[in-house]
Amino acid sequence: MKELQEVDLFENVDIDFSGIAPYAKAQVIDPNTDFYPGVKRYALDKEINLKAGKVKEIPQDILDKMTKQLEDALHAQVAKAWEEKDSLKSIKYVGSYLLVPKVNQIVYDNNILYNIYKVSVENSENKFEFYTYCQFKDIIVLADGTCSVDLTSYIMPSGSAFFGSVSGEAFMKGSYYYFGYEETDSLFNNCVTKNIEQYGYESTVTE
Repeated sequence: MKELQEVDLFENVDIDFSGIAPYAKAQVIDPNTDFYPGVKRYALDKEINLKAGKVKEIPQDILDKMTKQLEDALHAQVAKAWEEKDSLKSIKYVGSYLLVPKVNQIVYDNNILYNIYKVSVENSENKFEFYTYCQFKDIIVLADGTCSVDLTSYIMPSGSAFFGSVSGEAFMKGSYYYFGYEETDSLFNNCVTKNIEQYGYESTVTE
């Protein structure tokens, strides 16, 4: 009798994810099928529309990594552009806005997450707080809780100032200008309200 050999049926088999929730798609990549043309050895129980994401479904460790990205970027901005380098006192996460395309809407950006932060500043002129965001896209949350997002691809408020006049997402406070919003209403209008025709949203912002 010929000795039986142990075989790993899943050797070289991988799963490729494309698209974003709620329109994510998973596909089995099995190079072994090259030896058996026309034969599909494996199939997924569910390949499309894996799971519509919600803020509470994003793992805490992913949210923590997103916050660390914002903190690093803001500290770098302070080091490069702020005159009073030590005026940044604290950065606090206060919630998120999650935008998901409405049914039958054809949109360019899907599943957009805005993490919102309160920034405390104390300089030689003023002591105040303002709000900023860190936007991420292409977030996939699968049924088993696995989350995929490119943490290196993000957007923060931007603008410009010229002789006391500001534009974009900037505001003046005394002699200095900052990127962000003095209150959450304006931030919400820019991030959510202007997209309300095509997107539904969920908010966990507490302020």
